[in-house]
Amino acid sequence: MKKVLKYLDFTFLRLIPTLFLILVFYSVLRDELQALNRIENYSLQNLFHSATLTMLTFLLLGIASIFKRFDKTIKFSKFVQYFACAVAVIQMVIYALEVIGILNFLFRWYDGYDLFYLLYSLKDAIAFLAFLMIVLSCFLKDKFFKTKWILAILSTVIFFAIYFCDALYMRSMCSAISFRTWFHAAFSLRFLINSILLYFPIFAAIILGSAPVKQNVD
Repeated sequence: MKKVLKYLDFTFLRLIPTLFLILVFYSVLRDELQALNRIENYSLQNLFHSATLTMLTFLLLGIASIFKRFDKTIKFSKFVQYFACAVAVIQMVIYALEVIGILNFLFRWYDGYDLFYLLYSLKDAIAFLAFLMIVLSCFLKDKFFKTKWILAILSTVIFFAIYFCDALYMRSMCSAISFRTWFHAAFSLRFLINSILLYFPIFAAIILGSAPVKQNVD
């Protein structure tokens, strides 16, 4: 029974989500590189402001979760985690600069700012906190077992809230629905389940990639 659970854990919670993230990262990177070649005003700065670094962080955490599953590759998984943390720190700096720029524009140059747009834009600040939790969870030693698990789960919950709100926002933008319909969609069990299934590979990679292992490895 334990072997079956280990097989299911490795296949459905680690391998398949990571393979899915490889495809997503390849698609995002390909689209950004095509835009880089197609648009004259497109620069590498736009590439860093896209979802490329975010997806790379999730992908590296997924790879780390795979190598964590084997005793002989636990140390290597630590190096993959540190690489993911380095990418996450870069993304955190970008988010911080974006939030500062948005606040400076809204409060200094745009008198009639939209409060909803301000709250939507501040999701970058919330994502900053989620990435910070991932970095802290990866750098903490495994003896802080509960703390690492709490940070991994909290960062996953934050990312789910961000992507769930993004899905609601895109739904309201793509269809002329009333606020009442939008409100019912936000609390629709079907919409919630679909969102969980859609972003499940990301959540699995974050939790298992930054969570602790029981083996005591220096």
